[in-house]
Amino acid sequence: MQENYYDNVADTLPEAYKRGLRQRIDDKQLDLPMLPDVAAQIIGEGFHQDTDVLKLSGMIHRDPALAGHVLRVANSPIYCPGAPIVSLQQALVRLGMTQIREIVVSVAIKSKVFKSEEFHDDLVILWKHSAAAAAYAREIAKIIRTNVENAFLCGLLHDVGKPIVLMALSELKKNIPEPLDRTQAMEAASKYHQEVGELIADHWRLPGDLKKAISLHHQCEKAPKTQETTMITCLANGFSRYILTQDKDFLEELKKHPLLEILSLYPDDIENLIEQEEMVVKFMEAMI
Repeated sequence: MQENYYDNVADTLPEAYKRGLRQRIDDKQLDLPMLPDVAAQIIGEGFHQDTDVLKLSGMIHRDPALAGHVLRVANSPIYCPGAPIVSLQQALVRLGMTQIREIVVSVAIKSKVFKSEEFHDDLVILWKHSAAAAAYAREIAKIIRTNVENAFLCGLLHDVGKPIVLMALSELKKNIPEPLDRTQAMEAASKYHQEVGELIADHWRLPGDLKKAISLHHQCEKAPKTQETTMITCLANGFSRYILTQDKDFLEELKKHPLLEILSLYPDDIENLIEQEEMVVKFMEAMI
C-alpha cells in the first residue's frame, strides 16, 4: 500500500477548476458545514462514560429528524435482532450509551456533510467507506487495547474532506463553462481530501489526535510515533477499501503492511479482522 501517494493520484481536473479549488483552499474560502451540536458534545467529551444521559437524550429529542434517524438505525439488524425499539429511552437501555453515541455521531455527520444532489451516488459510496472504516478502527483498537471510541471517530471522519471538495466543485461548476465529469471530480476529492480535512478539523476544533488521523492517514510516516490512532485509521481505511472492492490482491498486500508489526497485530489478529466482514457490512448498511 502506497501511503505518501499524492504524486500518484490521478489528477485530470480541468485547469479552471484546479485554479478555483486551489484558491478556495489557500484562502480558506470553502463552504465548511457546522458540526451539529450533539456531535460536537459527544466528540468533545470523548465518549466518556460519565456523559450526562439526560442531557444527551434532551439534545437528541430537540432535533426530531435526528431522533427519528437514531431510532431507525437502532432498529437495524445489527443492533436490534429482537423486538422493535420504540423510544429513545428504550434504545439507551437496550444498546447502552457507547453504541447510542456512535449512532448519533454517525447520523449527524452523514446528514450534515455527506449530501449533494449532483454527487449523490458517489457520496453514498464514500459514506459506506467511512462507516466501514469506523467499524474496523473500533475492532483494531479492541485488539491492541487502546481507546476504542476515539478510534471509531477517527475512522468515521478520516475522509470528511472528500464531500467538501465535491461540494466546492459543484459551486465552481456554476461559473465555469468547461464540463466536469464524475471521474475528474472524484480524483480531485482523493487528491485534496487530507488538506481540506485538516481545514474542517480546525473549523470544528477537533482534538489533536482526530485532526492528525484526518490529515495524515495516508502519510503515517509524518505522524508522531506515538500517534496510534493515525496508524489505526490508515489500516482501517485499507480494510474498508477491501470490503467494498473485494480485491483479493489488495488484501494480500494489506496483510504485509508495515503498520501491522508496529501495532503488534499478528496473523491471527488479521484473520480475526477479516472474519468481522459480516458485522462490518451490517453496520455499514445500518448507517446508510
